[in-house]
Parts: sequence; structure tokens; C-alpha cells
Amino acid sequence: NFIRAASKLYSGDMREEYNNKRNKNLIRIRHKPSSCRSLLEYVWTSNQLPPVGHDNMSIRKEFIIIIVALCKVYCNVGISAYKGLHTKEIGNGMCIKANGSISPIGEFISEKFNLMFAMRFLSSGVDANYSLSVTDDENSENNIKIESTRDYNKDVAYKKLSNEEESEEKEKKTTYLEDYHQTVIGMFPSLTGSLSIHTSNDDSFIRFLEFEHVSKHKIDILACLFLLAEGADIPLKVEHSKTGPMLVLKEIIAKSEKENKPENTQKSEEEKNKFFITMKGMCSIEKEDNTFKNKNVLQTRAADVINFFIDNKTNPDIREGGEYAEPRTYEEFKTGKFLNNARWLIQYYIFKYLDSEEKIIEFAKTVYSMLKECIEQKKSEGSNNEVKYLESIVDKCFVKSSNANTSNAKHRAGILTTIYKESPLEDVFPFSGSIDAPEYKAISSYNRKEDSFDSSNIYSNCVEAGLLSLFCCLAYDPKTKEYNIDHMGEVSPDLKRFFDTYNKQLETDTYEMHMEWSKVVADLENENIRYLKENRNELAPGIINMLYVIAEITGRYSEEEKSLKELNTLLEEEDDTKKDILFKKVKLYTKELILSLSKKYTVEENSKLARREIKIEILKMSKCSNI
Repeated sequence: NFIRAASKLYSGDMREEYNNKRNKNLIRIRHKPSSCRSLLEYVWTSNQLPPVGHDNMSIRKEFIIIIVALCKVYCNVGISAYKGLHTKEIGNGMCIKANGSISPIGEFISEKFNLMFAMRFLSSGVDANYSLSVTDDENSENNIKIESTRDYNKDVAYKKLSNEEESEEKEKKTTYLEDYHQTVIGMFPSLTGSLSIHTSNDDSFIRFLEFEHVSKHKIDILACLFLLAEGADIPLKVEHSKTGPMLVLKEIIAKSEKENKPENTQKSEEEKNKFFITMKGMCSIEKEDNTFKNKNVLQTRAADVINFFIDNKTNPDIREGGEYAEPRTYEEFKTGKFLNNARWLIQYYIFKYLDSEEKIIEFAKTVYSMLKECIEQKKSEGSNNEVKYLESIVDKCFVKSSNANTSNAKHRAGILTTIYKESPLEDVFPFSGSIDAPEYKAISSYNRKEDSFDSSNIYSNCVEAGLLSLFCCLAYDPKTKEYNIDHMGEVSPDLKRFFDTYNKQLETDTYEMHMEWSKVVADLENENIRYLKENRNELAPGIINMLYVIAEITGRYSEEEKSLKELNTLLEEEDDTKKDILFKKVKLYTKELILSLSKKYTVEENSKLARREIKIEILKMSKCSNI
């Protein structure tokens, strides 16, 4: 129904606006022109601050790559994976239903219309953290200087002031909306202003999922949250123990009395659980002297996210017929009320988190297995109504493998392929499918000597992701639709190994790929390359620092060292009169270096390939003293 309603919105060149009764801000849903071609600007901005006390100057810049490309489907698995996803059996001859809750198509459409972006950044349910300062400045217009700061890390849910006249029922709904928006913030921290599930916050939900002791259970945890949002009675709890809070999933099928005879009483409570996970995680914490120490951090924000789904598993407002139910008509879709539904939230998150077809299949198998266990347990209890409800969830998510389902899936895939059909321009673009360029992720620190990762020391790889995007552009060969760096010469073994492994046109942006890229750019021995972390991870922002990295990993450092040191000397000088000279030299050097590393080719006569040119523009260059 959601897909049907959304498709009506998509049917023409139109702009719909709605103002939710609870929202003061106007959330706009815009449909792009019917032409699948659009001018895409990928702007990578590096403006992350280093540890306090770092005095070196750097240049902050915006690196802009302008490419004519297709409008794409943005779900993390990509459109090609979608085509075969619904034909694979997940158990008992069942497949993922083409228009069901586990199919990615609903999230495709949500992403297309920026619905989660609207909830995270535009909803009046989010109390955005802004600050504004006005200071005297003789050099500025009107002799004042106005500066604004937006700190996404300090966003909280908007709390409505209590009113004695409000009914208890209305207060309950208000509380749900507050909790919902706080959960949205927790699941989509988006610390740079771009919608993202990734963050290096020590107690974030995604950080919790990536801890070594949790990672092997993360599919089970996501399946539990998915089913709790659907209203299934999943025995997932956050329990308190002497050592701290524990996340516990008890066996869904209760043990019979026969199994619980006295001779079996030695079996501990922990062994009766599917998992029993501490909600503490070892993190590397920065101290005031800029050194780091390991500390067991309580996963407060992660627990809040999990408890939200546990607390609302019986909430009637998010069920069929409820105030925030999924839309069945175009008119219901336009109200936007379904954006407050926990079911929509967890479905969207899951398909942002799962970045491969294999992981979605594993998730579907886990959900199906849990549902079968729930049905078996409720049958043994004689709870016929609950059995029917659970069976309805199965029907929403899965269908018997048949030619009809395969045909239905192919039909829907055909529609998507028509909308997002390939064009000759697809060959020019170094990425395809679900990504326009690799986006930053929260990854573990890398130790080059030991060739190992430290999961207790996490950082957001903003600069590293920007470099990955750049190298994909430089290495891409549109004739073969592959990445090839042979033209770069004697590059580092790690860079060569990376593109030997990831040599196909990137369609998904996986966590594993970012970890492998970390082996290329993290903990490099060149002392001129600056990092924000003491363990030489998390590249410091600044175009000159990036140029050092590029020269190092492409094997050109020895021949480029003199030029780079000249730029660095100009950078460190406090004479602002030489700033323009510095900027001019940096622009010229950057263009020459990047063009020399680019894949060159000529278009043959009568070739179907679009002409490809590499154009480099560096805008808004500035010199910052506290980076």
C-alpha cells in the first residue's frame, strides 16, 4: 500500500507539500524531473576539528567533482541485487515477498523522496542545536561579525511543556512522539549534516552493534527489533545485573517441564538464553592531555534505542488502523503521519545498515525462523488470536516460492529498471547502483605493524572516504567498467591490493571495503602526514595533508617532496599577504598531480561511450589557524 501510494506521487512532474498537524516546519517532498539525467554535484567538505591544543595551520577546502549522472536508487544493496532478492528461498520453500516488509523497495522510495532526511533535520519534533554569536569587528560590514554554529551531536527530541488540561491519553501520545524522535536521532546521528547511521560516539547504537562481543549477534538483534515493531512478543530485554545492564534474548520456545527436571537444574540461566550480552564496551577515551586510555563505557544511547522498540511493541498507534499506520491511499501518504511509525523507522535503518544481498537474506532467514518459533509457542499456549496475528506477519513478509512471485518480482524490478534505466552516461560515472560516492563510516583504528584493528578505538573516516572517492574517479576505466591503477606506476602494495580486490564499478559501499581502505591510508610512516589520533589514525583535514597522502601511496613522494614542503612552508608562515600566492600554488599543484594520476583514454570513432573529461575545481579555499 505504501508503495502504491508513493507511486502516485511519483507519477508526474509535481511538488507536494504537507504540514503535519504536529509539525511547525514544512516538510517538502519533491519529485525530480521525469528525465533520469541530472547534474550531480558531489561536494566533499573536510572541516573536522582535531584534538584541543593542536596548533598547526591547515587549509580547509571543498573538493568538488561535478559529474553528469543518472538519478539512482539509494538503498544500500543496489538495484541489481534487488532483481534476484525475491527468488531465493529462505526456508520451507518461502521467499521474500516482492511488496512485503522485508523487501527493500519501500526504503527505495523513502530514500528517493528524502523522507528520513526530513524527519532527522526538518521535523519540529527535533530540537536542533544552534548557537549564534554577535561580536564587534571593525573590518566587517556594520562593524559587527555574526557567526552561527550547528552542532548535530547535541540535537534532542523536542519536549512539549506539560499542560494540566491535557488528557492522559494525549500525554501518552506526546511521550511516544518524544521517544520516537529521540530514537531517530540515536539511530541517525548524522554528525556532519548529511543523513548517516555512522558515528564514533562511544555509546551509539551502531557502535554497540560493531563491538566484537555483539557483532556475531547483530542480525538477531535487528530481527528482534523488526519483529517487536511488528507487534510480535519477542523475549528481548535489557536486564540489570551486578556487573551492569545486559541485553538478553531468552529462548522463544519455553522449555517443557520434562526438560526442566531437577537433574537439569545445574544449567545456568545464561545457558537458557539465546544470548546474554553486556551493554558495556571497551572504548579508547581521550584525556585532557590528548592521550588515550581504555575504558568500559556504558552503552546508554544504544539501550535507549532498544528499549524504545520493546516499550512500544503493543502500541496501537503504529498498528493497522492506528494514527501512524502505514498509508493505504495517496491521501494518507500525503499526511506524512506514517513517518512517526516505529515499523517504518526500523525497516529504513535495517536497509541502510545491511549493505549486501547476502546480509539481507541472512536477516530474512532469522526473521522467518523467529516467527515460526513464536507461532509454535503461542499454539502450545492456546493463544489462537496471537497465532493468527503472527501468521499475518509471515504473510506480509514472505510468500511461497512460485512462478507468480517470481513474475511479480520481475515486474517490479522491470518498473525500477525503466525508471532508473542505464544510459551511456552510466559508463562515465565511477560508481553505480546505490551510491554516488563512498560515504564516511565509523571504523576501527588500524595498526600497520601488527596488521590488526582495534575495535575499542573508533573514528569517523571523513577524510579517508573523500580520498577513496577521488581514487575511484582516478582509477575508473569506462571501457571496461573497472578500476585499474596500472597507469599510476609503482604505487604502494596496499593500494594495488585494494584495487585488485575492489576492481569492479562500485555498486555498494560496504563496511568491509572501508576497513580495507584503512589499510591503505591509516598509520602511514611518513611523518609529514598528520593524523588526529595518537595511534596515527583519522587523517587530519586539509588539502596539503591530503596531497601528502596521495603522493605517499602512489609512490611519488620522493619526487614530490620538494614541492610539498614548499607549500607547507608557505602554509606555516603567518604573513597573510602571501595567502593568495599559497592558494594559487596549491590549486595549480593539485590540478597537475591529480591529472597526472587520472586514467587517460581516447574515444574511438562511432563509439557508444560518452566522452569523458576530468575537470578539477577548488572553491572556497581558506587558511585556518586552529586545525
